[in-house]
Amino acid sequence: MKETYDQVLMATGRRPNTDDLGLENIGIKMDDKGLIPTDEQCRTEIRHIFAVGDVTRGPALAHKAAREGRVAAEVIAGRPSAFDNVAVPAVLFTHPEIAWTGLTEKQARDRNIPFTVGRFPLTALGRAQSTGKTDGFVKVIAQKETSLILGVGMVGGKCVGTDIGGHPGH
Repeated sequence: MKETYDQVLMATGRRPNTDDLGLENIGIKMDDKGLIPTDEQCRTEIRHIFAVGDVTRGPALAHKAAREGRVAAEVIAGRPSAFDNVAVPAVLFTHPEIAWTGLTEKQARDRNIPFTVGRFPLTALGRAQSTGKTDGFVKVIAQKETSLILGVGMVGGKCVGTDIGGHPGH
């Protein structure tokens, strides 16, 4: 059967390249997806061996891997540190582009955190105006009493997420 479409969405996904590392020879077990389980300090089940990035659970994002690497280095250096995936930025390089970090309204509601939401158009941002990419908006979720920012979401034309996601192709 042949069909014609105006647009197609292709999502490739990722999988860790852990098959030939020999981790089973030193006692590190991987999960059913080939990921290496770690704790909040990026330690494997063998406490002096650390794992970070795309071989660990969670989103396969460069910002996550960089933060995990920093946590592992701090722990190795004897400093108190732990990975918290709450504020790792993420970007979908679609059209329109979508970027976010922190909590969503639903997550704040599920955690019983009183919050307020502010929205503003990209036309209010100097960077958006200077690049001519003003279609879209930003949503900021803040704790009601303290105004502590809990999360941010952005939707806009191409390159809206470049500062957050750092996509080199834009």
